[in-house]
Amino acid sequence: MARPLSATHGDETIRVLHVDDDPGLSDVTAEFLERENDRLEVVTETSATEGLERLEATDIDCVVSDYQMPGTNGLEFLDEVRDRFPDFPFLLFTGKGSEEIASEAITRGVTDYLQKGTGTDQYAVLANRIERAYEESTAKQTLEQRERQLSTLISNLPGVVYRSYHEPGWPKEFVSEGFADLAGYTSAELERGEIDYKSEIVHPEDADRLAEAVDEAVAAGEPFEVTYRIVSRDGAVRWLWERGRGIENGDDDTVALEGFLTDVTEQKKRERELTEVKQRLELALEATDTGVWEWDYEADEITRHRSVYEVLDLDPDEGTIDPGHLLDRIHPDYQDAAREAYERTFEERSSLRTEYPILTGTDEWLWVREQARVEKRGGVRRLIGAITDVSEFKERERRLERQNERLEEFAGIVSHDLRNPLTVAELQVDLARQNCECGTPEQHLDDATAALHRADELIDNLMTIARQEETITETEAVVLADVAAECWRHVETGDATLSIESDMTLQADRPGLKRVFENLFGNSIQHGSTGDRPDEEGEGGSAVRVRVGTLEDATGFYVADDGPGIPPEDQDMVFDPGISTAEDGTGYGLNVVEEVARAHGWSVDVTRSEDGGARFEIRIEDE
Repeated sequence: MARPLSATHGDETIRVLHVDDDPGLSDVTAEFLERENDRLEVVTETSATEGLERLEATDIDCVVSDYQMPGTNGLEFLDEVRDRFPDFPFLLFTGKGSEEIASEAITRGVTDYLQKGTGTDQYAVLANRIERAYEESTAKQTLEQRERQLSTLISNLPGVVYRSYHEPGWPKEFVSEGFADLAGYTSAELERGEIDYKSEIVHPEDADRLAEAVDEAVAAGEPFEVTYRIVSRDGAVRWLWERGRGIENGDDDTVALEGFLTDVTEQKKRERELTEVKQRLELALEATDTGVWEWDYEADEITRHRSVYEVLDLDPDEGTIDPGHLLDRIHPDYQDAAREAYERTFEERSSLRTEYPILTGTDEWLWVREQARVEKRGGVRRLIGAITDVSEFKERERRLERQNERLEEFAGIVSHDLRNPLTVAELQVDLARQNCECGTPEQHLDDATAALHRADELIDNLMTIARQEETITETEAVVLADVAAECWRHVETGDATLSIESDMTLQADRPGLKRVFENLFGNSIQHGSTGDRPDEEGEGGSAVRVRVGTLEDATGFYVADDGPGIPPEDQDMVFDPGISTAEDGTGYGLNVVEEVARAHGWSVDVTRSEDGGARFEIRIEDE
C-alpha cells in the first residue's frame, strides 16, 4: 500500500514525524529542523508504536527515526513502516550507528542514513536530507502517475488504420504502417491486392462470422465492432479487435469501409488465464469450504459470493447487502467481539482473523474462521475477506487436547505409580543384602538390582518420548564439551574413558541434549562388552573408549567408541523403539536420541568409527 504524500511539490509544508525515545532530544531536533528549513513542520513521538499510530492517523510526508528504542529498534520500525507504506520516505538518524547497521538499513530499504554528531550543523544536513528525500519521493510519484496516464493513452490508441473497398475480400485502398508487425504482411502488399485479406489473413473459422458482423452493421447504418483471429505470414495465430463503419457516396451507397485494427492477443490470453484462475478459485472454494465477500465500508454494503451461502447452507436469494444479515447469526457470546474486530480493522486499516460459531440455514452451530484485510480503491475503503468452515479442525483440536490430557495422565501414572514400587523394591534389595545371613548367592540380588535399574531407565526413556514436543522452539547457547562432561559424570562408566575433542557451541534445549549424550554414552558402555580388545577389563566392557568431537564439516558433532560396532544390516533399525542387541538393554535409548534430534530439527545417523566401533553423527542442519 503506497501512502500519498500530504504536501505538494514546491514550497508547501513538509510534515515530518520524528521518533526518538528521548523527549528532550526529540524536541530540540524538531526545533532546529524547523529553524533550518521553514518548509518543515515536525511532530514527535517517543516510541515506534506511537509513531505507527501517528503515521496511520495523520498526514505525514517523511519519517525520521532513532535506532535504539525501548523494546525495538529503528530497523524493526522501518520494517513496520515498509509493510504498510513500501515507498514512504524513511530516514535513520542515530547516535548508535555502525557500518553494519547502515548496511542492514540500506538492505531493508531505508531512504537515507545519517549519523548523529555534535553541534548544530548536523541539523542543517538532516533538514537538507529530509527535503531531498521528500522531493525525490514526490517526483517518483509524479513520474509513476504520468507513466500510468501514458500507458492508458497508448493502450487506447488504434493499432492500424485502414480504408477498404466494399467488395468481396475487402481489398485495401490504404493501410497505415504497423500492419507488418501485426501479420507479417506489408501495407503495400495489401494495397496492391497481392494478398486477399479475408481469404488469406483472416482465420478460416472466423471469416464468415466477421463478414456477417460487418454486413449487418453496414446494412443498419451503424458502426461495427468485432474480435477475431488472423493467421500471420509465419503461421502464428493472433487476435485482433476491429472497429469500423461504412462510408457512403452521394447516392447513399456504401462504397468503402474505414476503421482500425488492434492486436488483442495478450488481452485474450489474460482473459483465458483469468477464466482458468476463476475456475480454479471456484474449485478451491468448494474443496476448502470457503466463501468470499467484499464490504464497502462507506456505503455500508456487502457483496457475498455464492460460496458464502453454500458454506452456511443458506439460500442466496435471501441474501442482502446489509452487513448485519450474517452478523446477527453469529453466536451471541461472540457477536460483540466480532463487531469490534470489524470496526478495529477498518479504523486501523489492518487485517482481521477471528473464529466464532455461526447459525447455519439448518439451525446448526458451525465453527468458521474469518480472515480479511482492508483495501482502498478509488478512495473507497473495502474489507475483502473469506469465511472458512473449520468445524472438523475444531473437532480434531478438541480430540487432540483430550489425547494430550490422557497422555499426560498416563505419564503421571508411569512416573508415580510405577516408580514408587520400584523404589520400594530397591530398598528391599538393599535390606536383604544387609540382613541376609543365609548362603543365598549375592548374584541373585545383583541381578534383581540390575533389573530394577533397567526398569527405571525404561521409565525415563518412555517419559522422554511421551513428553517430547514435536518441535523444540526454546533453545539456549550450550557448550558441547561442558554438557558431554557433565553427562559422563552421571553415567555408570566403570573403567570406560571419555575424550572430548570439540569447542563447539550450539543452540539447543539443554535437558534434551543431555538425554542424547546420556543414552549414547550408555549405549557405548553397554555394548562395549562384546569387543575383542586386549585391554578389555572384565565383563561389562568397562575398558571401552568413547570419543566426542565436531564433524569434519562443522555441521554437527559425533559420539564414537571402539566397541564391536553395529553390523550394517542392523543400522537401519537401531533407532526403532524396543530394539536392543544387549541382554540388559531397554531398546528405547537410541529411539530417545532420534526423537530429541528430530524435535531440534537435526538428523542422526550411525556408521562405523575409525576404531571399528559405533559412531553416531548428529547434524545440525539449520545452523
